[in-house]
Amino acid sequence: MNNPFDKIVGPMGELSLGNKDESAAAEATPERDEFIQRCLNSAVNLYGIVTPKEVCELYNGYAKNHDAPISSPLSEDELHATVRRILQKIEEKEEKGSFDPSMEDAWCAPIYDPDAGEWLFVYEPLAEADDDEFDNEEDTAAAMQTILRNVKKRRARFSDVPMKTLPEKDFLMYEDPMGDEETTASRNLVKHIKKECCVPKDEADYTVMNIQACLRVNGATLVRALTEFTTWCDYEPLDDEEYTELIHKISPVVSTTRTWNYRGHTQSELVKMGVIGKIGEENVPDRESLFGSGSDYDDFDD
Repeated sequence: MNNPFDKIVGPMGELSLGNKDESAAAEATPERDEFIQRCLNSAVNLYGIVTPKEVCELYNGYAKNHDAPISSPLSEDELHATVRRILQKIEEKEEKGSFDPSMEDAWCAPIYDPDAGEWLFVYEPLAEADDDEFDNEEDTAAAMQTILRNVKKRRARFSDVPMKTLPEKDFLMYEDPMGDEETTASRNLVKHIKKECCVPKDEADYTVMNIQACLRVNGATLVRALTEFTTWCDYEPLDDEEYTELIHKISPVVSTTRTWNYRGHTQSELVKMGVIGKIGEENVPDRESLFGSGSDYDDFDD
């Protein structure tokens, strides 16, 4: 398959321009392009890795409830053409010095898997390789191969589990990389942090948002949630009773956060589906080791 994108650095280095579908590009409208980009951003933020086919299926499922021009079915050719246009606009802004990543919509990286012969849209940080860290092109190419292997490894997990399809409003919440659904568990944790840490609600909300984002990307474990809590909260339980209360407040957030590893499902949903067994107790660090020693736990699942 030829590269459908323009000037993309992939696992095999910089890829040349391939076939363009000019008819798809000619039919583009700002409203349609915007909704395609919103769906693509939401998909990579919720699932981590998606194929063009999966993006089209998601788009078409939501678009049928909209009026024209959004309602027309999205093909892979049109998706490729839309991505090219978006990347070209970003490149033009970068050349003019007007592109501010912190102010722009989230974006993703398309990379090619030569073994499977397919393109993957990936949450951008997963596909980053800083050229400054490598001495030559061979080092950079090796780094990109490593990135591809890691991406494929993630995608292989729960490969038999279908992607979780959400109502459109909930799905588009993930357009923001820090977006997440508000649940009873997250609300209860916000209240707990607000009370125990003596912080405003917006600060407590931000802490919980960061915990959920970490779990979604890296995997939902109690140890990871507690470690992320210590990163954002200047608070230390005074005794084991307070620590136990914190665990009781944060555990439901772990089991109800949607993760990449679970294809957008939560632990609780997979238990009900029979995909995983009942969620058991984790071996969590004691209070002193977590809050006293400054231990740093691995952020990424292998």
